[in-house]
Amino acid sequence: MHKSPFKIVAGGQTGADRAALDWAIAQGVEFAETLKKPLLHLTTTTGTRRAARQLDRFIVQHRIVVLNVAGPRDSEEPRIRPFVQDILTRSRLLARARQRR
Repeated sequence: MHKSPFKIVAGGQTGADRAALDWAIAQGVEFAETLKKPLLHLTTTTGTRRAARQLDRFIVQHRIVVLNVAGPRDSEEPRIRPFVQDILTRSRLLARARQRR
């Protein structure tokens, strides 16, 4: 895995956490298992384009270099996995970070 200036952090449970870790692995983004930092809360009703814009604003506003991803399990929210992966893919800032690796 190449070093990226951006890091994904998640607990690794099924659902949102696992989706973020799987996405990070596929994209070559460094990831960690735990971190106690503030995070942005999004729901599937937000829509992926809007959520990606909110994520980008959050990253800039808080100068985020480590993104903590958490959320419900697949069993509680079956659509969470594709939702999280789509947001991370649509993020313009994460796209730039992937290009720098």
